[in-house]
Amino acid sequence: MDKVANLLITIKNAYRSNKTPIFVKSSKFKLEILKILKKYKYIVDFKIIEDGNIEINLDTENMIDMPVKRDSKPGRRLYIKSKDVFSPRKGIIILSTSKGLKESREARKEKIGGEKLFSIIE
Repeated sequence: MDKVANLLITIKNAYRSNKTPIFVKSSKFKLEILKILKKYKYIVDFKIIEDGNIEINLDTENMIDMPVKRDSKPGRRLYIKSKDVFSPRKGIIILSTSKGLKESREARKEKIGGEKLFSIIE
């Protein structure tokens, strides 16, 4: 089961149905993804609640559609070299690198490549 895709689809569906907050199972990997999404204002806030879940709050006033494209899948991993990392003008690309999860701008600055997990390009 693809945990990253499930997280992204849950957030995308919540935006479409104007539902907030949403709850997902907690993991360190999901928390790192949510930190990046919060930094780039795709979500408002998140917190771990006591039963081992994550509560994610979305911006209901400025609902945006998240055009998420899952690049690397469990059956087909997509790796890119540091010289091939690019930064879109509007949106983000998330990479899983040897130094943790990085947005493409950070990875390009640090000159590291990795697995291209997903992209949100508006």
